Amino acid sequence: MIKKYFGTDGIRGKVNGSKINGEMFFKFGLAAGTYFKNLKKSKQTAIIAKDTRLSGYTLEPALVSGLASAGMHIYTLGPLPTNGLAMLTKKNES
Repeated sequence: MIKKYFGTDGIRGKVNGSKINGEMFFKFGLAAGTYFKNLKKSKQTAIIAKDTRLSGYTLEPALVSGLASAGMHIYTLGPLPTNGLAMLTKKNES
């Protein structure tokens, strides 16, 4: 079986190993940002929230750097419950 790191519940795995680290998150942010910029929508905004695990504080800057390198506008909200992020994302769609 092939090990997957990204699924419907986010990116999962051991942080700062060979697979999930700052470089991977930068590349993920760059790829995601490039994809969304190519959609040519009027808003190119990413809203980032996290839980309180230390890994979020180490990986978030790399993700933000990748997204910003692709030209996205980014809001970082810090720790926030998932339903709060969903609400803000929905409100920001219009």
